[in-house]
Amino acid sequence: MGVLRVRLHIPAARSLKDRRMVVRRCVDRLRARTAVSVAEVGPLDRWQVATLGLCAVSNDAAVTESHLMKALDVIEGAIVGDAVVTSHERELRRYEDTDFFGDLSVSPRGGHDGEGTDDDEELPR
Repeated sequence: MGVLRVRLHIPAARSLKDRRMVVRRCVDRLRARTAVSVAEVGPLDRWQVATLGLCAVSNDAAVTESHLMKALDVIEGAIVGDAVVTSHERELRRYEDTDFFGDLSVSPRGGHDGEGTDDDEELPR
């Protein structure tokens, strides 16, 4: 899994509307041209600064990094003349199945004897 945080400076923005137009262009292009998830993650009330958070997931770290670097290129292409990337931070993490699910060799329902589990109980309404 890879996460990329990109900080933009939008010097020509004189209102939140100007800022939103630049951010929207970046988000729309990222969604159309890349395999990453994207959201605005920074403060929304600063006219000339925007922070985008991006995430890519793959079972191959090289593929994940490639998706994030392509996304950065798309952002830089979308903002030409309107904004500049002032910083970006990238983090790649690897997770194993056991990190979340424990030992997967055991049945998640508590055994192989056919007995019910607490999941079978009816919940109060």
